[in-house]
Amino acid sequence: MKRRFEAFANQALGSIVKQRKITISPDMYSATRTEKHRSDADGAIRWNTAAEFLDKKMAGWKPLRAIWSNAIDAIASHAKIKPTDHITELGSGLGVHGVFIAKEMVPHGKVVCIDYAEEMVTKAFALAKKAQVKNIEFRVANAKKTGLPNASQDKVLMVQLELSRGKGYADLLTESRRILKNDGRVLMIGSRIEGQRLNNYKEILLVSGLEIEKIVKMPDCNRCKVRLYILKPKIN
Repeated sequence: MKRRFEAFANQALGSIVKQRKITISPDMYSATRTEKHRSDADGAIRWNTAAEFLDKKMAGWKPLRAIWSNAIDAIASHAKIKPTDHITELGSGLGVHGVFIAKEMVPHGKVVCIDYAEEMVTKAFALAKKAQVKNIEFRVANAKKTGLPNASQDKVLMVQLELSRGKGYADLLTESRRILKNDGRVLMIGSRIEGQRLNNYKEILLVSGLEIEKIVKMPDCNRCKVRLYILKPKIN
């Protein structure tokens, strides 16, 4: 699965990065919070000239590709995704995960990709069209207000979103729980958290109606320690 994803990502996105025509959003790499950025009234953060960031901070495209491919590998190995699953990705960015999952992992299901940035959704739609993937839907929306029906999703995916302790993050988790089926799972790819920060994270989860089922260690990449957090609904 990992090799198939790497081949897919190389073909789909390698040329985009080289052309320096993309912008970066928080879902792509949480370390971008160290860069100069602007924030709109709703708190959405965007960075310009992503290719320059990748060249300067991550030594180009390879480290980002490695994080993405490791994420897919961990999801395939531990998330128990079924071919008929309905999956929503929040903060889907360029759609590389969503399109691949729709094509390779849920051929009889459906993927909904949601991103706040219209330009990202436009590029993701083009990627799906190029890959001839039809069981996928794209929405320009706030991830805290997806508009999806209650208990309609088997999995909710979030890749490289900062594991924040703010109210906005709690709202994001609450929305994830609302659209998740009682036997569904939230799949969170994010930086390693431990100690008191992990305890704080667990408290936010409980308030949101979720709890940690499993934490999967992924291969370290470019000094980044990334984990797959599998969250399950807390049933009272």
